[in-house]
Amino acid sequence: MASDLAVRVMVVDDEPTLRRLLGRALERAGFRAETASDGEEALTLIEAAGPSAFRVVLIDLDLPPRGGADLFRRLRTAHPDTGVILTSGSAPPAALARELEESGGIFLAKPFAPSALVREIGKLAARHTAPVGGP
Repeated sequence: MASDLAVRVMVVDDEPTLRRLLGRALERAGFRAETASDGEEALTLIEAAGPSAFRVVLIDLDLPPRGGADLFRRLRTAHPDTGVILTSGSAPPAALARELEESGGIFLAKPFAPSALVREIGKLAARHTAPVGGP
């Protein structure tokens, strides 16, 4: 799927090098990428950007201090139309996997190729379209 600069993606990971690499890979693929180092920073940026500004949020499950699952649940409540991709080196707990599936989200096991990430973001972006006049 060809990406579109209107597709805004938030990358939330506590590892600075990985955040930068993912952000650059997404921008090279044509997405508008922004990054956050933890859930609180991500929520602040998302709220400041306005409703439906981010079509997809990529969240590391091992995110300190409250964890990626906490951020996922908070996003699901406050921004149910935002697509979510959870990432981790190990499978998520069964209950979280069910929640993610029910919300239409995706789990992507680390390590993953940038092309796999771009493909999954494309799928979610197609399902979570921005409102008319939206970002």
